[in-house]
Amino acid sequence: MDTTQRPCYRLRNIKRPELFAMGRTTDGAAALLLFSCTDAAHRFLVGRNLTAECEIEELTHPQVAEWFREALDSGTASEFSRDPPGEAGVTNFYTAPIFAFLVEWQ
Repeated sequence: MDTTQRPCYRLRNIKRPELFAMGRTTDGAAALLLFSCTDAAHRFLVGRNLTAECEIEELTHPQVAEWFREALDSGTASEFSRDPPGEAGVTNFYTAPIFAFLVEWQ
């Protein structure tokens, strides 16, 4: 069995590196955007016209867990979306609770 963990990716604001591209759930909650590959992240950047504002950043699984914990602790986000669609105008994409993901992942 292959136990190698593939990296994940997020979109970091170029001018303000402490900021990341985020989405909103249908009930208005903030959702972190996580991508399984650079292609998915790039499609999102191009589709949402964010190529001048954001860059793709690689994260290890421990870094993802830390990012999620920080979002929960600070109240920044309570949800996340994996590989959200990049088409402009698409606002209803699947999100999952960060807390449940961290409990299952640990």
